[in-house]
Amino acid sequence: MEMKDILDHHDVYYVYSKIWLDDLCVWTQACASDEALTRLGGLIKNATMTKQSVGWELEQLEGVVRQIQAGEQRELDSDDE
Repeated sequence: MEMKDILDHHDVYYVYSKIWLDDLCVWTQACASDEALTRLGGLIKNATMTKQSVGWELEQLEGVVRQIQAGEQRELDSDDE
């Protein structure tokens, strides 16, 4: 609920609250038993997330960002001369 409150009051990220958290909050309040929440908490605690498990080309995207940042840094350095 704390995460939902944070996202709900952000100018850009409020949409993530609507997409990800609204249904989860409704399910939690209406349907989830203490046992189900305890099991879910254990599964989340023990979960391991890697860049590859996300399904996006994160390492490739990071490389592109590093190239852009390096180019911007070179431009800043050349402005100093």
